[in-house]
Amino acid sequence: MAIARALVVDPDFIVCDEPVSMLDVSIRAGVLNLMKELQDEYDLTYLFISHDLSLIRYMCDRAGIMYLGNMVEQGPTDDIIDDPKHPYTEALFDAVPDVELGEERRRANATGEVPSPRNPRAAAGTTRGVPTSSRRTAGTARRRRSGAPTSSS
Repeated sequence: MAIARALVVDPDFIVCDEPVSMLDVSIRAGVLNLMKELQDEYDLTYLFISHDLSLIRYMCDRAGIMYLGNMVEQGPTDDIIDDPKHPYTEALFDAVPDVELGEERRRANATGEVPSPRNPRAAAGTTRGVPTSSRRTAGTARRRRSGAPTSSS
């Protein structure tokens, strides 16, 4: 019903704030596919606000990562997922569970204190208010399985 209400005014741009977060998994795919069809049919632009990384991967050609109210990374979605540049982005994607059994899981080694939202620059051992990571090295490749980003071994 919310989709119909949004379309009745013939918009060019629609903000989708956690659009399928409360839906059953079996319904989510149908809603997202409908949104893609409507996007093509009505030449719509969507802005998705979501914690669901698989939704962002599926629906968005560009993504931005926010931390404590600041945009810390933005660009083509595949680039951000495959090669995150910011320690928070890396930690965010490393937190996604890997469904492959027997594969050793590597996680970002975030060090330092979690900064206060009131004073993010005050935390020790942080870069731009974000815990620093000691794991990132140049050329680290990332791969995807079932839309979920994971680190390669």
